[in-house]
Amino acid sequence: MSKTLYGAEFGEMTVDSNNLAGFYAQGHHYKEAKDLYLKLIAYYQSRLTPMATVISRLRFYLPENIDLDSTSLYLPLLAEYKRRQSDVSMVLYGISLLYQSNQELEQAKDFAERAFTLDAVAYPAKMQYERLQQLANIAEGLGDNVLARRYRQMSFRHRMAHSIYPGDPQYNDVAKPGGDRCG
Repeated sequence: MSKTLYGAEFGEMTVDSNNLAGFYAQGHHYKEAKDLYLKLIAYYQSRLTPMATVISRLRFYLPENIDLDSTSLYLPLLAEYKRRQSDVSMVLYGISLLYQSNQELEQAKDFAERAFTLDAVAYPAKMQYERLQQLANIAEGLGDNVLARRYRQMSFRHRMAHSIYPGDPQYNDVAKPGGDRCG
């Protein structure tokens, strides 16, 4: 396994590596889990930076009258970039759980906030209950009850908005205007 972590096969093993790091963390093998998570972050960083450069160049050079959503060359690249961002978010979430179980709550909070931000930017309509609940638990552990309450309220609001009024922008701040209940 150690040979493939540094080789070209690592890209195909990212999910397995993330699962293995989670397994190490649950088994209290924190050093091994941390090493795997750091390798995953380095791998994703090496892939995301060139993609971000290409995306910014596309945005700069495309004429203003062309809608980026309808640009065929841009869409697959953007979809892959969002998928990779989501993968990075998953790794950051694992790192935050590792720090949380190790009672290092400040670091856990930093990584959990980064994971939440990446996921929210890549997929704004995606449910974030788990991330918000984890942030609330970390804030409670740090003694910041006001922040914990805010995260729990956000989680509850998103859950209720998506389950009761899935397309209503009045209740769901990520819904687009003209949803199910708009006249």
